[in-house]
Amino acid sequence: MRSGDRIYEKLRETGKKESDLAEKLGISTEQMSKWKGNRSSPKPEYLPVICEFLQVSYDWLLTGAEKKPPSTYTASAISSGMVMQGTSNNGTIIITGVNGEKTITLSPEILELIRIYDSLPVRERHNLMDEAFRLDDSRK
Repeated sequence: MRSGDRIYEKLRETGKKESDLAEKLGISTEQMSKWKGNRSSPKPEYLPVICEFLQVSYDWLLTGAEKKPPSTYTASAISSGMVMQGTSNNGTIIITGVNGEKTITLSPEILELIRIYDSLPVRERHNLMDEAFRLDDSRK
């Protein structure tokens, strides 16, 4: 079974609607329906949103193993190849990546940026990132 089949399996199991997930992703249900029967696969940038919506782990979505809910996985952590292991009220997080564990304390401003980013549909996330890269390039 591939990720598209797992998505539709989990939608059926949970009673969640294909249209609600499509809206969250900022795509049409027609685009999403191509994942049925694996005529196409979800774009990598959709995976964190799908995991959150279906309350499944990134690993389960890709492999079918480990059905642990990713309550602390965020789009930014997954897209950077890291998985957030925990967070506290003061913004301290422990991130596990290919180079081991790292503890980081985030400022309230950064936490707010992450909250805003995670609440955006995928298309708006792309627009935000494009603007951030444009601003970064203009400083060089």
